[in-house]
Amino acid sequence: MLCRLACKNISKSVRDYAVYFLTLVLGVSIFYMFNSLDSQSVASVLDDSASSTMQMLSGVMVIVSVFVAGVFCFLIVYANRFLMKRRKQEFALYMMLGMGKLRISALLVFETLIIGIASLAVGLVLGIALSQALSLIVVSMFEADMSGYVFAFSPLALFLTIFCFSFMYFWVMVFNTISITRSSLADLLRSRLRNERIPYRHPWLCLLVFAIGVLLLSYAYYRVTVGVDAMVSPGILGWMIVLGIVATFLIIWSLSGLLLRIALSRKRFYYRDLNSFTLREIHAHIHSTITAMSIICILLFFTICIFSSAMSANLFTARQLQESLPCDLMITKTMELPEDVGFDEGAIARSRLGILEELEKNGFDRTRLTNAMEVRFYVVGGEEEIRLRDTMNASTQAWLQENYPTVTLDALEMFMEVSDYNRLARLFHNEEITLQEDTYAIVADTDVWIQLRSRAMAAGSTVTVNGKTLSPNDDQCTYGNVEMSASRTNGGILIVPDGTMKREQLQYQRLFADYRAADTIGKQGAEEALTDFLDAHGIAWNSNGTGTSSQPDVYALTTRLAIRENVRTISLMVIFIGLYLGIVFLISSAVVLALKQLAQCSDSRPRYDILRKLGISERELRRSLFIQTAVFFLLPLVLALIHSIFGLQFCSLLLSMMGVESMLGSMIPTILLLVGIYGSYFLITYLCSRSILSEGMEDGGVQDF
Repeated sequence: MLCRLACKNISKSVRDYAVYFLTLVLGVSIFYMFNSLDSQSVASVLDDSASSTMQMLSGVMVIVSVFVAGVFCFLIVYANRFLMKRRKQEFALYMMLGMGKLRISALLVFETLIIGIASLAVGLVLGIALSQALSLIVVSMFEADMSGYVFAFSPLALFLTIFCFSFMYFWVMVFNTISITRSSLADLLRSRLRNERIPYRHPWLCLLVFAIGVLLLSYAYYRVTVGVDAMVSPGILGWMIVLGIVATFLIIWSLSGLLLRIALSRKRFYYRDLNSFTLREIHAHIHSTITAMSIICILLFFTICIFSSAMSANLFTARQLQESLPCDLMITKTMELPEDVGFDEGAIARSRLGILEELEKNGFDRTRLTNAMEVRFYVVGGEEEIRLRDTMNASTQAWLQENYPTVTLDALEMFMEVSDYNRLARLFHNEEITLQEDTYAIVADTDVWIQLRSRAMAAGSTVTVNGKTLSPNDDQCTYGNVEMSASRTNGGILIVPDGTMKREQLQYQRLFADYRAADTIGKQGAEEALTDFLDAHGIAWNSNGTGTSSQPDVYALTTRLAIRENVRTISLMVIFIGLYLGIVFLISSAVVLALKQLAQCSDSRPRYDILRKLGISERELRRSLFIQTAVFFLLPLVLALIHSIFGLQFCSLLLSMMGVESMLGSMIPTILLLVGIYGSYFLITYLCSRSILSEGMEDGGVQDF
């Protein structure tokens, strides 16, 4: 009997359960999809390095899912509270008919089980389908052979999803049982008769609070955009976030009192059509959800910034791989080790040999490499050392210390002779440099350092190298790459005329070359053969992708294949974590708003019945309801978008240190995500609100609302 009654209750309350059921289904499908990256169908078509990357990513997703599970647990309990509030009079009727509290609790357990099983089933089906699309994206990112791909599901993701959501449903049942056992018949009967009292707020007080909120936000915006020191100080950044949250609360609090007062001052607008009723409903909605709206605004802000930054970093990395990997191999070797520092004779002797010279001396067949090119990098140390501060005038140093206080001016400057750099420029398809005998140039690849170096060059900063005073050849720093890297890390290399540097000032030599192989498999074999050769002849090496080694007598191998693997790992982490958290935050915001709106509509239903009896048409009522729902959803979104204008500027500053030039490319995916999820919840909320308000219509009355 209880099971049949539970099924009938669910079928008759579809409009109440729509948002709840949609949230459960989306939660299950998203949870399964992002935890299914260990799928055997993916691993079967990836090589060993890619498979290890996927295992690492799966482990990270499990950790992130712990946080996500907590968010969904809050949402499910919160949504369940709304349903309980809607049905209190129904429970009172059950008690009046003689049903005990334990029987009502058992009825709710049956309903929770039915909804839970249904949402798990639908969510898992949707999640498995979406996980296949996610797997195809992963396979395409690794450029793997698709012929071995087969349909499969992840047992680990299935277990985690069922376990986590069963645990959540269990706590929902506990909450429902406690709520029913603690409620009296009188409380249940009076539940819909309690109206929230809206206190009067003096308009001048609201204006003052609004002004304070705007000033606090302006200060926070300034510190994270113009005041660049916030970028390098996590403590200040944390305080600015707290300041932004407080200011958001103050602005929404003041708007809850100001909007109605402003409308009242314009009588012709206020008394037109149903504007007075609509505005008072909006006023009541905002007043009762100030804290919730503030939290939702911050969640939307985080969604926009996290997802946009993740997409921008990924788009930049994809472009950077094409620009900064012009060949298969880069080997960096420390040269000219000093004899008075304690290095053994063998290491010192090896440091006198070039990379190709040493390899051929050990029997390496040079024909295994093509397009081989060696370039040299110098530093000036000792008594005549040249550091960063020595290449900048006083005003540039002061500007750097004021705006970038963590940048040290004591780093040794790196030099290249112009013929070496021009060969490198041709390899990277960059602009070549022409120098006079008494001039120098600077090349860098990050916008911040190009701006800084250009400032120093425009000021006419001179450099004295080995007794020769050099002046800038131009007032602008030149864009240029000097190493293979997935990010832009060149803060500035000084280019000087040939013959300026001394042999003992040689710091590094770099070899750029291609493998004599036509395809990826052949290049992997050539790379393994090279490392096997180095191991067999006792030549120490490491592969860290940074272009240099922390040990002077160790080769630093940077290869196109290794960089691509590292970039894919990072890109997958950034994209999936950003997308995962972005979707969860967006769903959280939309669910809370939807449930708040539905609860308000449930309380406002008697007022709509009165308007019908007064002769107001259904079209006008629908228009009023649509405006209320739109304002309710748009207010936190608009404020979050304003936050995001400055938040994305701050993210752009952070990403510019990696070389990311623009975040415009990530705007379209972010907008689509917002419209798809947030817009769907808005539409469902409006339709469910219409359905709730139609409950009070008399059988012989006007047509369906």
